[in-house]
Amino acid sequence: MQQEPILIIAGVIVVLSLMVLLGFTVWVLRTTTGLATVLKALAIPLGAVPAVLYALFWLYG
Repeated sequence: MQQEPILIIAGVIVVLSLMVLLGFTVWVLRTTTGLATVLKALAIPLGAVPAVLYALFWLYG
């Protein structure tokens, strides 16, 4: 089964964006200790999950 190059590129972009979001979360958690900041840092990747899932559905749907 041959994959189209655009699907491979889209998969790479999705994986890299999730790594950046997780790296940002770790960076925020290491630099601050306030509860509000921790909640914001956790909400950013969780808020991005629906957009990533929608993009994957759009690509493969």
